[in-house]
Amino acid sequence: MVKIKLHLLKHLPEHIRRFGPAVRFSTEVYECFNAVFRMSSVLSNHLAPSRDIAQKNADLDRMKHTLSGGYWSTENHEWCCAGKDVVALVRQTPVLQRHLGWVSTDIPVSGRVRCPGRIHRKIVTYSESQAYTAEVQHLVIRADSEWEVGIESIAESGDRCGVGSWIVIQVAGVILFIQL
Repeated sequence: MVKIKLHLLKHLPEHIRRFGPAVRFSTEVYECFNAVFRMSSVLSNHLAPSRDIAQKNADLDRMKHTLSGGYWSTENHEWCCAGKDVVALVRQTPVLQRHLGWVSTDIPVSGRVRCPGRIHRKIVTYSESQAYTAEVQHLVIRADSEWEVGIESIAESGDRCGVGSWIVIQVAGVILFIQL
């Protein structure tokens, strides 16, 4: 989940027992329902728009419950859930995950640097960069070489290091403390 309202934590155990995994009732997912409300209202016969909107949201919530591996009772009072292939499809399809409100499960790759978009892209020479001020004598880098300014980098531990973070690096046997 991207974030959770703190007051939900008090009720989380009983809600999980009643409704299943917490990913299905995160509040951020319902923000996207504004478009659903609007379309349900527009496509309604206008005799009972509140009922039509409620029915559409119940259908969507039922689908989310099913796709995320939730259980339901059948007419014979037996519990069943979606098959492993259906659940696997959701776990392997980022588009479906975004529609369900799941956070991307991208595994960070150490050493990767994320740069701003093309509009905000900034290129500086090595002598203008903060790396130049670190005074690493073991690095042989031309002062006029061009560097692109980044937003964050991924540490070997998988941590995201944004601008302003302090990091520890080892270059040619020398340990340095650098602020990004």
